[in-house]
Amino acid sequence: MSNAARLTFPALSSLLLLWPESAHALLPHVAARLPASTLLPLYTAAYACLTMDRILASTLLNALAPYIHKSSSKGIATFIMASGRLRSTVDLSFIRKLAGSVNLAAVQLHDVKALCTSMVILDAADPKFIARASSRFAHDSIGLYPLQLTQFLWQAGRIPGVSQSHVEPLIERISRSLGSTSFSPRQLRTLASSLKTIIDGRYHYRPLFQSALKASLTDPSIRPWEVAGLVTSLVYARAYTPYSLASLAPLCSKFISQCSFGERSQIQWAYAAANESSPDLFAKLADLEIRSMPTQSAHAISVTAWAFARLAFFSPALFNAISDAANAEPGRFRNRELATIVWALSGFCLISDGDPSVPAALWDLAVKRQSMEPSVIDLLDTARLCLIHNGCVLDISHAEHIAVSRKTASPSFKRVFIRDQIVNHLKRLEVNEVQLDVRCSLSNLPIPLAVGKTAIEILLRPNYIDRDQHRVGGDAIFRHRILNECGWRTVIISEREILHCKEAFDWLDLLVTRLEL
Repeated sequence: MSNAARLTFPALSSLLLLWPESAHALLPHVAARLPASTLLPLYTAAYACLTMDRILASTLLNALAPYIHKSSSKGIATFIMASGRLRSTVDLSFIRKLAGSVNLAAVQLHDVKALCTSMVILDAADPKFIARASSRFAHDSIGLYPLQLTQFLWQAGRIPGVSQSHVEPLIERISRSLGSTSFSPRQLRTLASSLKTIIDGRYHYRPLFQSALKASLTDPSIRPWEVAGLVTSLVYARAYTPYSLASLAPLCSKFISQCSFGERSQIQWAYAAANESSPDLFAKLADLEIRSMPTQSAHAISVTAWAFARLAFFSPALFNAISDAANAEPGRFRNRELATIVWALSGFCLISDGDPSVPAALWDLAVKRQSMEPSVIDLLDTARLCLIHNGCVLDISHAEHIAVSRKTASPSFKRVFIRDQIVNHLKRLEVNEVQLDVRCSLSNLPIPLAVGKTAIEILLRPNYIDRDQHRVGGDAIFRHRILNECGWRTVIISEREILHCKEAFDWLDLLVTRLEL
């Protein structure tokens, strides 16, 4: 290396690339010539950082940093890729500024993918960069393999602030080419998992999620965690049809004994959130949860309690096991977890006429905790009503505090519209006992619409179970039981029934039949 001092910067950069082991001797000479460097040698030096010793590469990157902005888009992209390889502790604003100056159209498609990976590794990727990369991929996605596209979208889905608008060009391109592109079932599942938090799967993009479902039903290589992930993706993105989860239930049953606690919780959450129950699947789940209850996490126990109560799957053995686990060590449950368990156990005792002493004690413990969010207060107030109507005597100051703290949410526009339609047609039937926004005098439960002592419950999708228009669980079944015990008759009129009312006669016939007028 005695002649290195006489070499030009391009020659030194080429030597670094061709002979990485010489980097230790060459670096001082490279650094000395950087201020006068030109575009191509800067790129060559940055590229050398991808192959040389990590310590030396880090030294060279630090030397390149003040001058790399003078390089081409390709050189800047290579510098960022090398920084990602080394996981350099560089200034994020500097990296983001560099990335913003890169003309992605001038960078090869595979290098754009590598650049995205490096930006994610460096925690420098933001929605603006993802939108630019998505547009680049959408313009020429034929140059990428399905695996690379799914990897990019998987990365995008984990960046805070990324929404449907940032990746829409690429999703549109993928959706149009699903029939001709060789996505494997596993890649389709990864795609669904990546997009579940980004896009609304109810309308335009539902076929994309359904492709993942269809391919998975006949995929012999599918694994338990993938089944759980697919179910969660369909529900989270609201991309399921009325029969999607029913078609997946046999697959879930097949693998359920191989699933971890977390995977079983995912499956329970998904089916309960969609109000879709499978008796065979949930019978197996109940048996597994009972046997594993002593080793379950606090979160898993609360999810199980919530899911089974929401679907009105009241297995005495399971709820007794939940009660024992919560009563044995209540301190390990967070506020929401404990409130959820109290809500489920209180409702179970009300429905099954069970002993409410344990949920009452847990309720008292939960109420004494501070800094409760509104959702926790809602759970505890419903539990309060269940416990009182099951004969429990609660601390009056605690009960009053919870009752006063609960805020009644304003009804949705759809619910108000349907209620007004019902009221108008009841007037045509000359029903004179119509009441709006009344409260039960014994329980203080709000009743938005009543005819005499009949409380009319307007049930919107998907709040009824298994597409059964009059089968409810969770809050609704607890509420109906309480109102019934207070002398009210409850009548459900579902959104699906209302959709079938095309003419005024259909409305009148529905109301006469349901209200027995």
